[in-house]
Amino acid sequence: TTLCKHCYEAHRNTLRYLLRGSDHTNINTPNVFLSYQEILEKSRSLKKENMNLTKKVVYANRLLREQRSNRVNAPANFKVNASQLGQMVDTAIENKWLSSDSILFHILQDSMLSLQRQETQFERSKGKLTKEKKKPRPKGMRYSPLTIKWCCRIANQCRESGYDAISNILPIPRWNTIKQYRQQSCNSDPINLENISKMVQEIKRRKCKGVGGIHFDEIIIKKGLCINKRTGNLVGFENLNIPEEYLCNIHETHETKSSQESSQVNEESQSSSQSSHCFSTQSSTTDDQTIPEKNKLATMICQFFFTSIEGDFCWPVASFPVARVNHMKIDAMLWQVIQCLSKIELNDKETMQILYSVCDGSAYSRAFFKTAGNSNFVCPNPYNDNKPIYWLSDFPHLIKRLRNHLISSNRHMHFDGHDISPSFIVDLIKNDNTMLKWKHIVLSARTKMSVKRAVQLLSYSTSEDLAEHYFDKTIQLRKYIRTSAMFFETLNSCAPKPNFVRQLLQVKKYFTDWNAEVRQSSAFRRNGCSLRDHYKSFITHESFSDIVRTINGTIGLFSYLQLYHENVNFVPKSLSQDDVENYFSLQRERIAGSKPTVNQYFETNTTLATDQLLRGEFSDINDTVGSYNALNLPNLAKVPLKRRSKNGKDETDLFHSTANWQDDSLSYENIGDGQLPSDSPLLLSMSGMSGRDRKVLKKQFKEITAYIELNTPHVLMTGAQRLTNTLKQVRNWPNVQQFLVEIDSNLRNQFFCTGFWKPDVLLSALNFYHSDVKTRQAWYRLLNALEYPSLDSTDTAFVFGHVIKRFLKQRCLYYIRKDNLCPSENDHSAIRQYLKSYSGNEPKLNI
Repeated sequence: TTLCKHCYEAHRNTLRYLLRGSDHTNINTPNVFLSYQEILEKSRSLKKENMNLTKKVVYANRLLREQRSNRVNAPANFKVNASQLGQMVDTAIENKWLSSDSILFHILQDSMLSLQRQETQFERSKGKLTKEKKKPRPKGMRYSPLTIKWCCRIANQCRESGYDAISNILPIPRWNTIKQYRQQSCNSDPINLENISKMVQEIKRRKCKGVGGIHFDEIIIKKGLCINKRTGNLVGFENLNIPEEYLCNIHETHETKSSQESSQVNEESQSSSQSSHCFSTQSSTTDDQTIPEKNKLATMICQFFFTSIEGDFCWPVASFPVARVNHMKIDAMLWQVIQCLSKIELNDKETMQILYSVCDGSAYSRAFFKTAGNSNFVCPNPYNDNKPIYWLSDFPHLIKRLRNHLISSNRHMHFDGHDISPSFIVDLIKNDNTMLKWKHIVLSARTKMSVKRAVQLLSYSTSEDLAEHYFDKTIQLRKYIRTSAMFFETLNSCAPKPNFVRQLLQVKKYFTDWNAEVRQSSAFRRNGCSLRDHYKSFITHESFSDIVRTINGTIGLFSYLQLYHENVNFVPKSLSQDDVENYFSLQRERIAGSKPTVNQYFETNTTLATDQLLRGEFSDINDTVGSYNALNLPNLAKVPLKRRSKNGKDETDLFHSTANWQDDSLSYENIGDGQLPSDSPLLLSMSGMSGRDRKVLKKQFKEITAYIELNTPHVLMTGAQRLTNTLKQVRNWPNVQQFLVEIDSNLRNQFFCTGFWKPDVLLSALNFYHSDVKTRQAWYRLLNALEYPSLDSTDTAFVFGHVIKRFLKQRCLYYIRKDNLCPSENDHSAIRQYLKSYSGNEPKLNI
């Protein structure tokens, strides 16, 4: 009997889940579903597998014993010193066993210096050993830049545990030191000038021509605020600004329709930097003067890449945190990146050539292309003598959209009287007449993003299978598939074919003729058929415009390179967004597949850039011995970390120098017992704080005092140790609490206001309390209440600075969480979701 469509699907799904017998028993099949004979067969197979594994173990143990017997044991009681190691190195160089420009030579040099310092320190300490019964590691070592690079490479491959195992054998830097080199500078600016300088020196080292384009895409991030430990700024706001070195009105020479709108976006985004001074005003200012405009939290990052047209170089150049993307923001960000890169000079005063830009076919990208110039596929570059910039769409995205149009149930495409239906492909899969599977047409959220399956569906082999079984009924379907396959293979090649332009024009002509037929037949459509349903016989207008724009832009770019850059090898495959997609996968890999925060994204940027430099440089190894020619490293002296000077000024270190905050008129000696300055504010009442807030405040103060190292020389030589112990006493907590509450009330009302957070609000609060008179008055009142003996302000500056600095940071984090501005924990990684399934009650089984 014939079944209807719904009954057929229900019957098919039922048969799919029924238990099926098989000729061979699977080892992993539970015994409940097996018969007696099948259990016997399973036991025989397990016994056979056990015997095979036993033989493998015996063979592996025999190999291990042979290797141990052939191992040369180290000489007993052999302890080499610096002079002996130097003699062995000289002998190796004289006999040409060792090259003077190899990594091993630099490591041995650092080892000699390390042994020499270790022996000197061991003699000074009168033979004291560490807890592990070893000599202490040498202090103040300065390693060779080549050794640092080699250690960074080892750290990138082995991670922390493997690196620690190697450091126990070789005298190499510690993990924390190498970690600083791998993350040289974590900058939250969208365009990092240090990253740009690395890109330039890498282009010169590889001898690239510097002709390429801009690829950009967006990645979803965790919404929330974090404190950057290196700069002290709050990271997580929308930021469309570039550093001051590149600040200028980029829209004065860019005559477009959206120039005024884009400049307004820049003005709104620059308001954060212009209004940052309002936090450093005195507490007597009015609320209208201190409350700034509301900042938007970023929900995604727009990543920009520079990619060479020859396909031999790609580098991340800019990362813009944005709340949401539109064509005005794309205009503001993209032209800033183009301006920044167009000013870079390479060899012989040649500047970088930005000739194209690639993005996915989103709605805001198409809106930007329409407003970028008179033609939607080309525009003059005002920062490079008005040379053309061609706008392209990512062709892997286009091939996936062509696949989606073909298998979509909402579209009924036909051309020249023939249907373009996927039903014939379904029949091929049912009858096993093709290499395609159900996963090629039945798509999930994950398989829909696979370019490989889309290319396999729209391939010449699929067209041949259709011609073999359904020749007359699939004329236009086969033409659609062949045209799509030609479009992808032409652009996915490593070199343009002789008929490169002709093939692209054939693809353009096919879709243009199809569009013209649909438009002409719209006036003669059937009764009851709306115009919207009529246009479903064609691909979407957005896909058609993206295909035409990409073909026009690619042909224009290819012709321009042949006219003005004859020495440049054009690689069409480099016009895809694969570099950006791979970069996003590396970002997610660093945090176990979850969504990164803005701070995590920028920190990973610096680490990935350092790893990319190391991979590029260590690919220049000259011979099989491992010699690494240091003369081939033009940036050898630029890789080591720029260490902070101990005597230099730090933005967040404002309280340790007494000269910065001491005032003779407000010194401790000038305040008698029970006497307060006339302009001091009244003590705040504790009734406004809840019990939970008091517990949080007490817990934070314990963490603050725990940061003060009581055994440091500075604390021991001054009165800071006694003052710290006095503050920790339980009986003094009410006075300390009164001091903290007085500061906290001003913080919440003036700086950490709900709905008015700024990126530099923490630094602004530090600057304010650095020069605030009333804070110093409250500090002196606290010392007076504690009956602390008269001490010079120099001794209390250390404790005061640590308490204020740590307290401001703790309260900043507390109010960020209280205002629900911390990164959301709803989006966990795959590992956390897997572990979460084992927590709580066990799920009930439906039998």
